[in-house]
Amino acid sequence: MSTELPSLGFAGIGLMGLPMCRRLLAAGYPLTVWNRSPEKCAELVAAGAQLAADPAGLCRGSDMVLLCLADTEVVREVVFGEQGIAQRGRSGQLLVDLSSLEPTATREMAAELAALCGMAWLDAPVSGGTPGAEAGSLAIMVGGEAADLERARPVLLTLGQRVTH
Repeated sequence: MSTELPSLGFAGIGLMGLPMCRRLLAAGYPLTVWNRSPEKCAELVAAGAQLAADPAGLCRGSDMVLLCLADTEVVREVVFGEQGIAQRGRSGQLLVDLSSLEPTATREMAAELAALCGMAWLDAPVSGGTPGAEAGSLAIMVGGEAADLERARPVLLTLGQRVTH
């Protein structure tokens, strides 16, 4: 069994996303980041992350793409918009959405992404706020296939203390 860490893409370098990315880099994960305001990625790039030009670029070379975005419409745009994740996603990749979205919309988007490119989706909203993101003590409630969760569990445990399916 390989001990190599999966490569990660991350969209949404805000109050929650920035400390999450710091933790992922500190744990040694290869990380590519994207944010609508690219200057928010500067600290992470200086720390070793790669910068993607657009959300689709997060899929190049990534095993998993994590999202931590404001709301359902922003997630929809980042995943399905022009140069979105669906443009370059592929079977075998996993999208892990850490945003807090409307469950019905999440299920619809997960089905659409799978149909378009074969990429699986975990709905993984977090609780604990910015202090929890900084401390790695988030509670993460995950919806999706058990096998996908097991793939993502080590990454999620870098971000939080409790991962519940």
